[in-house]
Amino acid sequence: MNASLNEKLGTVKWGEYKLGELFESSNGDYDIQKEHINGLGEYVITSGLANNGILGKTDVAAKVFQAGTITVDMFGASF
Repeated sequence: MNASLNEKLGTVKWGEYKLGELFESSNGDYDIQKEHINGLGEYVITSGLANNGILGKTDVAAKVFQAGTITVDMFGASF
């Protein structure tokens, strides 16, 4: 099919969804602080725009999210 984008989008069945119908919501289980960053262990995602929200690595035992997870911080920044 060699149709324009508008023609292709016109054939799509559109609908309305609540985010809860498309995604699961989950929170971390430990409040990791900057002083916990030691270069060891797992990456820590935080509410910062630098480095795609990656603060660094820590070996503090905390919840680890699966690869491909979308994270949203308290300010609405998503990574």
